[in-house]
Amino acid sequence: MEITIRPMKPSDVSAVAALDLAAFKDDAWSPVAFQREVDENKLAHYFVLESAGGELWGALGCWAIVDELHIVTISVDPAQQGQGLGEALALRAADLAQEMGAGVITLECRESNSSARALYAKLGFEHVGRRRRYYSDGEDALILTVKAALGAPYRTLIGSRRALLSKRGVHIGSLD
Repeated sequence: MEITIRPMKPSDVSAVAALDLAAFKDDAWSPVAFQREVDENKLAHYFVLESAGGELWGALGCWAIVDELHIVTISVDPAQQGQGLGEALALRAADLAQEMGAGVITLECRESNSSARALYAKLGFEHVGRRRRYYSDGEDALILTVKAALGAPYRTLIGSRRALLSKRGVHIGSLD
């Protein structure tokens, strides 16, 4: 499967919001929230993942804060989940951290989201804290962090994960 990860454009906002709604239901961001992120948030870096046919299958949003990259959202079309696309987006976040000199990568994840937690564990994220009643339904969020994102061991891990993704048939055509 050939995919492309590229910067999000203002024209992508409605499709990304629809994707977010399909992926996250009650915790989805509104189109206005995404528009504000793209237009006004100077810390924000947003990307979309497209199929070879140009279908939007995923989105990634990050904030670059001093020496930290905070992943605010990774969403994948429910019909495309389980194929490594979330991992491809997380790898793009790791690349962005490297490009920006961010030594720490952090995110929040639903405690009940075992598939996301397993993915993040494979990518070197460690559970470092909890945000009580973080989600609209009252569920806690786990705070997951990579503390040495600029180190050679982490770059080696990311390279091996990218190679495994390629062996699974996910080929990233462009990392704009």
